[in-house]
Amino acid sequence: MSCPFLARLARLTGEANYADEVYRQVKGFYKRLWIEEEKIFSHIYFVEEKAMSRVPWGRGNGWIAVTLTEILALLAADDPRWQEALHLFQHFM
Repeated sequence: MSCPFLARLARLTGEANYADEVYRQVKGFYKRLWIEEEKIFSHIYFVEEKAMSRVPWGRGNGWIAVTLTEILALLAADDPRWQEALHLFQHFM
């Protein structure tokens, strides 16, 4: 839930470290929580088992959708991260 805030903070302050952190978190969500067969994110990742619950979570998926739109508004279109975020956005939506 902090990602939209961090993206807006990056836009407000111009500090790249906030944008970097938002992008890093979204990449982590995708790596650990993306359920490819359902095209949706899982609710929980179990660190010790290195596995997700495979139970989708509506509100969590909503936060990721908002975050992806914030990233696309934040990054320049020629930034490679923008292209990756766009691909994930299109895949997810």
